[in-house]
Amino acid sequence: MGKGRNKKQKRLNRIVHTLDYRRYKETLERVSKKEGIKITFIPPYNTSINGLEKFGESKKLNRHQAAAYYISRNRFEAA
Repeated sequence: MGKGRNKKQKRLNRIVHTLDYRRYKETLERVSKKEGIKITFIPPYNTSINGLEKFGESKKLNRHQAAAYYISRNRFEAA
């Protein structure tokens, strides 16, 4: 997100940066357990670096897309 240059951007930045991620994660875990859906949390450490090395050039992905691709490939190969 960019710097808050006007009132609307400043308000949006404040909303985004005050989200309660712990409560969101706990709710996600609780609902998925209730519905019988298995979820796996993958630590994001080095995913963009590894994703770029493995898939960046061959699939013409940017850093963020390569990280997402790397996470999904590792998750589904482990299952």
